Amino acid sequence: MLRPLLILFDEPLSNLDAALREEARVWLKNLLKELNITALYVTHDIHEALFLSDRIAFMYSGRIKVIDTPEGIYSRRDIPELAQIFGYNIVRANVLDHEKGLVELHGSHLTCDNPHKVKGNALVIFAPSEVKIGYGSIKAKVLRKSFVGGYLEYTLKLGDSIIRAISEVTVKEGSEVFIDLSKCTIAPS
Repeated sequence: MLRPLLILFDEPLSNLDAALREEARVWLKNLLKELNITALYVTHDIHEALFLSDRIAFMYSGRIKVIDTPEGIYSRRDIPELAQIFGYNIVRANVLDHEKGLVELHGSHLTCDNPHKVKGNALVIFAPSEVKIGYGSIKAKVLRKSFVGGYLEYTLKLGDSIIRAISEVTVKEGSEVFIDLSKCTIAPS
């Protein structure tokens, strides 16, 4: 019986429907673990990568930007290209105090994580679930409200930027709201 040391996969589940794809992910993960075979798995589906992997190499523009565990990759919001794949909001801002992580975002001041100690112009990165509608001093306009089962997803206009927010709070489309961020990270622009 052939026993390869490495198996290469190039998007093997991409043509399956959602239900079959989920079933195949579980089967494949169990099979690889049972056979104790290393696999190099190429996919554009971030959820598939997180589910199947022990380690992930994130590539951008033909170069590896970071190699980490699935949990480590998910938490690396300081890399804008990676944050974008996870659906994080990315907004331009001005860093007022790089040591404290103080930024000015559309006339309001926020404190964010600043792992790179960025100064001056920067990107502020935050998850849609970290946008608190009805709190804070940042003004945004509600462009769209969508029911997504158990919560509402909003598209908001924040200055020149369009952001997403996930909330249980109900507000009308077209209305102006105040928002705050429960967590944010500063990245170089």
